[in-house]
Amino acid sequence: MIYDEFVHKVSKFDISNCFEKSKITNNPYNKFYDLYNPMGVEFEYNSRNIFMIPYKKISDITKDYDNINADYVFAISDGDPYFVKNKKVYTCCHGTSKPRLELIADSFEDFLLKIVKGEW
Repeated sequence: MIYDEFVHKVSKFDISNCFEKSKITNNPYNKFYDLYNPMGVEFEYNSRNIFMIPYKKISDITKDYDNINADYVFAISDGDPYFVKNKKVYTCCHGTSKPRLELIADSFEDFLLKIVKGEW
């Protein structure tokens, strides 16, 4: 399963990266958070440090980026959000009134797969 592969790869990147076994069921975000909750997880990918948002903070972080109308923000890189909107993963520059969305992956699972395979 891609979730397990992602957790394994990111955990090897930095031993301080911690994923809690989740006790969440049927969360409104995605199945990943039913299985794993990233706690202090940060990894480098495509020359950017990406910090994953723990489950309990997703709602508040998403509100901080309300101008992008994301379904939810699941990660941050230098203040730029990584988010799901209409099932696709995007990023954009923060702090602009009309952000230009950059498509990263066709789904959250595809985003994780790109990281596992080292693609971008």
